[in-house]
Amino acid sequence: MLELVFLPVLMLLSFAASLAAGSIYAALVMAAEHLLHLEFSRAKILTTLAWHIASPAALWAGANHLSTGQIDDFGIFFSAIMIWIFVVLPAPFAGNWIISTRRNRKEA
Repeated sequence: MLELVFLPVLMLLSFAASLAAGSIYAALVMAAEHLLHLEFSRAKILTTLAWHIASPAALWAGANHLSTGQIDDFGIFFSAIMIWIFVVLPAPFAGNWIISTRRNRKEA
């Protein structure tokens, strides 16, 4: 019964974390567009490529740093994989949504 209470809270927290990661992604796209003088589509491709390479590497390095070195310490790696699936992967979609709403607001 208690799991039914925590599941919506967990989903809401993962959605909030994904939106936060999406705002970081959107800021990186706009910074790449401005600082590297790229057009928007190229800045988005570059940022997405860097996002999907650097984020799993950082999560994996963090999980390695937190683990005790024991073979049976699977929980940290499992949580890193879950963070990657539910926060890192949807972040570009949330970031593109944030960018599109910001651009629509500027045009209006």
